[in-house]
Amino acid sequence: MRSRNEYEEKFIHFCEANNLRLKKSGDGYPIAISTGKRKADHFYEGFDNVLGIWVERDSKRKFTHLHKKLINLGCQPLITCDTEGTYSVPYEEAMPVAKFLRLVKGRRRGKYGEEKQSEFTKQV
Repeated sequence: MRSRNEYEEKFIHFCEANNLRLKKSGDGYPIAISTGKRKADHFYEGFDNVLGIWVERDSKRKFTHLHKKLINLGCQPLITCDTEGTYSVPYEEAMPVAKFLRLVKGRRRGKYGEEKQSEFTKQV
């Protein structure tokens, strides 16, 4: 069994503090997954003070619309293709993106940007 590094620990703590759906990916790394029709969308651990986002849509038109929304929410594109892409976002700006992509569990999933930040987000 492999040991966790500091970035994994920070990501897991962020997910637990903000009530995100935390799962293990096929290679054993932690990811925060989406619910509903867009199960492929997820957060993954990044480096330093950012985390990664991976999204996929069925058509190029749907992906282009999503790409524009993510840019408006503060995400930086890393790799974009026709129907999928990866982005990075600082931990401080991640919760509106998580709510938009439906990564938050339960009652905290309201209109994105309205709720108070968790203690973890305030500390970072």
